[in-house]
Amino acid sequence: MKKLSAYLHIGLASILWGSNGVIVNLVELHPTTITFFRVLIGGLTLIIVSILVKGLETFKVNGFFKRLVILGALLAAGWYFLFQAMKLIPIGAAVLINYLAPVFVAVLAPSVLDERLEKKIVIAIVLSILGVFLISCQGLGSGELSILGIIFGLLAATSYGGFVIYSKQTLAKLSYYTVAMYSYLVSALILSPSLLLIKSPLSLNSFILLFLMGVLNTGVAVTLYLKGLRSLKAQEAATITYLEPLSAIIFGYFMLGQEISIGIILGGALILTSQYLVIK
Repeated sequence: MKKLSAYLHIGLASILWGSNGVIVNLVELHPTTITFFRVLIGGLTLIIVSILVKGLETFKVNGFFKRLVILGALLAAGWYFLFQAMKLIPIGAAVLINYLAPVFVAVLAPSVLDERLEKKIVIAIVLSILGVFLISCQGLGSGELSILGIIFGLLAATSYGGFVIYSKQTLAKLSYYTVAMYSYLVSALILSPSLLLIKSPLSLNSFILLFLMGVLNTGVAVTLYLKGLRSLKAQEAATITYLEPLSAIIFGYFMLGQEISIGIILGGALILTSQYLVIK
């Protein structure tokens, strides 16, 4: 039951993250500035939640502040590299490359975290990669692939994979509230120069969307993710997050009127199959 609860926590977090693309399309700000507000509001939300749930104990880092700074830097780097990739290559291609991160986690976890690489995880990762490829293949044909864009995409995937593994190690020492709160506040500090990109005052709609993204998609979602990560192998958690691109397609269809192709349907079926293999 504990493991099922962990799967549900990470699955729900991934679905919430899938709505980020819709919000980014509706908010009239540069993506990097949107990310800044996301992590700032998320971090402030976690401060309030942490105090209510665990009191001031959440602020104690027990000598692990350096780890938390590294996690915040990995988050900021991952988003920066992903946005840069999206500027140079089709968004579908950038998403595909970024979601190679679970492959990096699966390869590194046995040596870094002493996790045994299970056969079902390997199969699930292969199915997930094929699924994301089918979902993203229409983006691959919409423009020429830039070598630099591909490199940025790989760096984004590497940063995300590093965050998963380093989070898993850090959660053995600190609560998920502490890890999430400090990671996002450090990310906000790193991304704060993006405020210079703001050219005009925010509209009320943009402010509301940013608030929802910060509170739900960041503050709540990252807490759910890290809570679930404590009870799962890093490989399992990383594979479950493939629900994010699937939910992004669904949100795009209902909220932005984006088309759902046969490739998207087949890719989604492969992703759901991979989730079943992980949790059965």
